[in-house]
Amino acid sequence: YGKGSALVIGESGLREELRRAGIKISNKKSVDFVVVGLDFHFTYKKLSNAMDAIENGALFIAANMDPTLPVERGCLPGSGAIVSALSTCAGKKPDAVIGKPNTYILTRIMKRSGMKRKETALVGDRLDIDMAAANRAGVYPICVLTGVTSRKEALKARGENKPKKVISSIRDLPSLLK
Repeated sequence: YGKGSALVIGESGLREELRRAGIKISNKKSVDFVVVGLDFHFTYKKLSNAMDAIENGALFIAANMDPTLPVERGCLPGSGAIVSALSTCAGKKPDAVIGKPNTYILTRIMKRSGMKRKETALVGDRLDIDMAAANRAGVYPICVLTGVTSRKEALKARGENKPKKVISSIRDLPSLLK
């Protein structure tokens, strides 16, 4: 999408990455992009400003559509919940979703590092996001059961959401790489 200015709903890491990419961060309603990620300090004011910016012509970019964020005590709302709130009030879906299950970032990482699809695996805990991204990108999908997916759900998955391997923990990964 090029350079420009962005109103960001997200944590400092997202803003920093955008700055590194040459995007000017602004709180004004006249920006080129509204970029939405996970924001632990999300407010009604941020939602309202982002809605106004989109109505003024800013492109609506979602970092990802994760509905929840797994934490030790269960789940918290994920960035997808924030994206959905903005989508509802702005009356439009994001112009682009740059994170999983979109394959853009994964494909770019593979290209930059010289990795081949058949030698690449994506390990994740979400069938509809991580496994879908892996299958869309043509890499080996591995579902780890330490997040939101149960073994039963993983084994019943079909189509692009189906993992090729299911592991109980990330600790099981080295045995797969032998």
